[in-house]
Amino acid sequence: MASKQIAIKEVLNFNIFDYTTGESKFYVDYAGMSSVEMTAERLDLRGGQGNFKLVSFDHTKNATMKSELPLVDLEFIALLTGKALAIESREIPKREVLTATSQIITLSATPVTGTLKIYALSSDRDNGTEQTVGTPVTTVNEYSISGQAVTLNVTTAPDATQFVCTYNYDSAATTRTMTFTADKFPGYFRITGDGIVTDQVDGADYYTKFDMLKVKPQNNFTLTMQSTEATKLNITFDLYAVDVTNDDGSTDKVYLNMYELI
Repeated sequence: MASKQIAIKEVLNFNIFDYTTGESKFYVDYAGMSSVEMTAERLDLRGGQGNFKLVSFDHTKNATMKSELPLVDLEFIALLTGKALAIESREIPKREVLTATSQIITLSATPVTGTLKIYALSSDRDNGTEQTVGTPVTTVNEYSISGQAVTLNVTTAPDATQFVCTYNYDSAATTRTMTFTADKFPGYFRITGDGIVTDQVDGADYYTKFDMLKVKPQNNFTLTMQSTEATKLNITFDLYAVDVTNDDGSTDKVYLNMYELI
């Protein structure tokens, strides 16, 4: 028989549901950290000689759930932006450095009309003289294009000459797009989380369930990209009170329930 004293261990595996429809949005079993924080404010009334504390009023109770994700979930990012993940072809910008062979360079994609810019490479990464559309057979610094093949002038582009090419191209229809808008915000969700606790007396492990009835992700998040560490997504959800009727007919305003499953 389990005791009342438990050691809480392990990160929560949690499922996120749409609050209105109940649809399961996605499941996270790879969080690096999860925490539930409760805060409140207290108003103290003082008086008498020495201004000692007479009575206190508690108010403004707040609850949050925080999680750190070492894997960046595209659906999760879309949830935070308030704009659904789109799967469709998009016009994508591209930059590449290509080497001329027999006055020809071959682009890796077909450029959208009017977006191609070509420059002779200068000092490893800088743009040199711009190449313009024209008649490369007779005019230096001009090029012609057919599909992805670009023909340059023989004087401008002897073999092994490198060129910087920037352009837009139409991506595959399976491209997943996350849009960070200025006027869209995330909605409300429900989070259920599975954790593990160890009983202090019998030493056995038991499952615990957290049920956060109504949550909304905060709008502040950061994607940090650096050379020495992988990106971690840190998210904070605000919890909202939901009226729950008890067996005796009374009503509680509930942020979350925690169940120890014995």
